[in-house]
Amino acid sequence: MNSYWRRKFAWSNSRQKMWGECKKQYYFNYIAKWEGLPGDAGRERLYKLSELQRLAFLKGSLIHESIKQQINNHKASRPVNKEIAAAFFLQELRNARNNKEKIITECANGFDVSDDDFENIEKDGLKQIDNFCKSIWPNYANVECLGNELDDIFSINDIDVRIRCDFLAKHNENFIVTDWKTGIEGYDDINESVQISAYILWVHKKYNVPLEKITGEIFYLKTGTTNVTKKTQKEIEDVIRLINEGSKEMLSVNSENDFPASPSMTKCKGCNFLALCKEGQAMFKNNEN
Repeated sequence: MNSYWRRKFAWSNSRQKMWGECKKQYYFNYIAKWEGLPGDAGRERLYKLSELQRLAFLKGSLIHESIKQQINNHKASRPVNKEIAAAFFLQELRNARNNKEKIITECANGFDVSDDDFENIEKDGLKQIDNFCKSIWPNYANVECLGNELDDIFSINDIDVRIRCDFLAKHNENFIVTDWKTGIEGYDDINESVQISAYILWVHKKYNVPLEKITGEIFYLKTGTTNVTKKTQKEIEDVIRLINEGSKEMLSVNSENDFPASPSMTKCKGCNFLALCKEGQAMFKNNEN
């Protein structure tokens, strides 16, 4: 295991979650792809596998991309258009359906995705796009849009931190950082959300703005409801501590043996790297016997 991946290391909420769920998947996704030289067959296969999307994430990514295009229209002084957003969503979903073995993780792993699954994604996705365009976006009519789908890196105690922010706005002297959620409510307690805390920390450092002027919010596109929060200095210090401790643990590894698998029927079925994981394959094989 070479050390080049350490130079590319950056803490992120998604990276922390994968580390906690399955270290073998973490190894394939964040470390193994740096082994070998560019063009090596094994390395290229890892990159292709990492581009697959779980069915549960496909809907979310297509909704986010549809919203991104409409917000870009707004920034270019063009109106947000529900019909255009819906047409884009349907086109991309149709492409995924027609090429499901190359795009959808479960299909690439040999599991079937039914017509009902796609129809449910289509129905719910169109409803969420309609909610956004007709009911949610008007709430932002008087704010200054600073960016959407923002990728950025900032540093905490010499540790790079990577964020991808769905939407950042400013109203008067106050900042609003938003995460669009396409799933159901109940899984994201905003007061416990590490992701929102990291976003608020990013705004705090990037714009040198007091914490009391930053609001974090989770907006549920399915229902149109929102949860908001502010963070105290102590809460920000807590998330900094979590980032430091998580990074230290992730950087303490020395070999592939430090990445044990955590097989689970549900998770392994949608794992991008099931084809390379002996433990995951063995679990499904034993289940058939």
